[in-house]
Amino acid sequence: MPKNPSRALRRHHRKRLKRRRAHYWNGTAGATPRRAGRCLHSPASCSCWLCGNRRRHHGETLQEQRFAQTALWEPDDA
Repeated sequence: MPKNPSRALRRHHRKRLKRRRAHYWNGTAGATPRRAGRCLHSPASCSCWLCGNRRRHHGETLQEQRFAQTALWEPDDA
């Protein structure tokens, strides 16, 4: 029975990402298989204001702020 290509592809990407992220977390992400797996699913080591979600800590991005400004703006054609 041939391999399921989606399973093979998923395993390939998992192995590739583990290899690339081995140097994350100050070089200790690849120290053990468990840490490599943890870094695979959540590359940010914590959720502080530097590592966490930008919107949660700093509000909207500049692009979102600009869009909100243009959405409220109405040209005066009268």
